[in-house]
Amino acid sequence: MGVDKKYMPTIMIILVGTFVGSLTQTLLTSALPKIVADLGISVGLGQWLTTIYLLVIGIMVPTTSFLIGRFSTRQLFYTCMSFFFTGSLLALFSGNFAMLLSGRVLQAVGTGILFPLLNVIVLELAPLSRRGFAMGIVGLAVSFAPAIAPTLSGWLNDTYGWQSIFLLLSVFSGAILLCAAFLLKNVKREEFSGPLDKLSILLSYYNNLWIGYG
Repeated sequence: MGVDKKYMPTIMIILVGTFVGSLTQTLLTSALPKIVADLGISVGLGQWLTTIYLLVIGIMVPTTSFLIGRFSTRQLFYTCMSFFFTGSLLALFSGNFAMLLSGRVLQAVGTGILFPLLNVIVLELAPLSRRGFAMGIVGLAVSFAPAIAPTLSGWLNDTYGWQSIFLLLSVFSGAILLCAAFLLKNVKREEFSGPLDKLSILLSYYNNLWIGYG
């Protein structure tokens, strides 16, 4: 990527965290029938476990520029992964639909910030001549995750039950947090002091809500 070697662990940690978040977008696809049966809910209601994840990501992305300008890389990444880790644990031990849905929302809050954060960090650290290559690697990794997720979740669901999906996510996110404690470095960025664009966030919320119900 042409990035300074001292920042490579930082990029790899954020990349792996984003990969796990991206993986989670479609990770429940194969497990939904079993979840619906176990929780005694309708298929339509069960679909919200996937839909709400995408909706919350869409809502969180517009806030990221505001957050990136005010918090350090470490602070923001720890917060994102802590949300994701907490959501995974909540979903793992959920005994009802509301608890499981809440876990998915927390996961999505973390993932929605991680996506833009990774792009900003890579663009900040990669030299101009290597930015295209660096973004290509990032895009490939993030896009690959949702493609393999249904197969992975199907195997886990059939072999160990749908709770094992969230156990895996809890272990991964916990390990990422542990690695970040020792290896993640702050990346100096241009400070942003503008106000939070509340109108854009509101419009994004209604747009995503309309798409979800549509």
